Amino acid sequence: LEKKDQDREGKELIRRMEVQIRLLQENLVRTEDTIEMIEEKYGEEAGQIVYQAYVEQRGMKAIAAQNGISVRTLQRKIRTWLENVL
Repeated sequence: LEKKDQDREGKELIRRMEVQIRLLQENLVRTEDTIEMIEEKYGEEAGQIVYQAYVEQRGMKAIAAQNGISVRTLQRKIRTWLENVL
């Protein structure tokens, strides 16, 4: 009986992991599609900025400094880009 319970628990764990992997893959595809749409509409640099901010999780201050703009301007740009492609 204990072996059957362990097998059942193992199968349930595998099923949950497969669901999580599928959801991650779907999120990745949506993220890639969103960045591609931003690049098509606003240029490659815009796509790179969004990638750095939301995929790499770089700080807004560092991204703004790298691009020679204020954090406020960067936030406005990202918000505009996302609103216009989503």
